[in-house]
Amino acid sequence: KSLEDILRIIMESSNLPCTTFTQFKHALLELRDADDKIIHRMNTAVPTRSNVDHVDAQSSCSSVWKELSQGHLLRKRGIFACQHQLEMDVARMKNDMNASEEEDMRSRQGKGKNDPSQTELRQTMMFLKQVRRELVAEDILQQQSNKVFMDRCGRYFSPPK
Repeated sequence: KSLEDILRIIMESSNLPCTTFTQFKHALLELRDADDKIIHRMNTAVPTRSNVDHVDAQSSCSSVWKELSQGHLLRKRGIFACQHQLEMDVARMKNDMNASEEEDMRSRQGKGKNDPSQTELRQTMMFLKQVRRELVAEDILQQQSNKVFMDRCGRYFSPPK
């Protein structure tokens, strides 16, 4: 899928793909492209001695800020939506396991790590843990991008609070 396809999906649903961590991480990395290239964007957006006459710093910085803030918002929404979905899945699986456990406790004796429902629960809980880590990584990435932006564009543009 192209970046445009992923952005369209997220804009329509406010969700990142949340079926596997690999899909989730791949989509997230594509959406982080603008933050990854922030230094290059700042070099072209902010005037230097050689291009001072050819660049409107205020409009360039405003444009970069808009792109960054939209990307930050989309990613946060997507991560939170995926986290919420996984939390609901874990709660449902635990509830289903408890209900079936009460019905047939004897037949479940001896089952544990090989039980498919417990394996699925563990995998979903691991996925949830990874999504929560991505939320922390997202916060750090946003702080770093905002710092670079303010260092380079702070005197030309003040982002809204």
